[in-house]
Amino acid sequence: MATEKAYYHPFFSNKCLQSFVHEDCASSNLQRNIAAVLSHMNITMQEDVRVDSGYSIDILLTLNDTTKMAIEVDGPNNYLPGTAIPTGATRLKNRQITALDGLTVVSIPFWEWHELPTKDQVDYLKGRLKI
Repeated sequence: MATEKAYYHPFFSNKCLQSFVHEDCASSNLQRNIAAVLSHMNITMQEDVRVDSGYSIDILLTLNDTTKMAIEVDGPNNYLPGTAIPTGATRLKNRQITALDGLTVVSIPFWEWHELPTKDQVDYLKGRLKI
């Protein structure tokens, strides 16, 4: 069965895109803490980066001068209440960033980071980033 591509009037498409990318980004203390550890590790990064798909990612890493990776610092609002299950919106965002922007997305759950002793944070990030 062939699928039909939906076409929308350019006016509406542009309005939707502008509304989507106009959303403000706000860094959390958790995000800033993780960025500080990455900086200490001498990893090239940028915070609150708007990628081509229109999404904002928390931290964009550049490894080996060519490989780029997205880090999403996931706080409590990224999970279903009382669970470790990501919300549908979180899962969709990560899938679309991978598919549309070609980035590997690494999620850092808030509870994992909060449980870490400071001395273990670098090793945790090296393990999660596979570096």
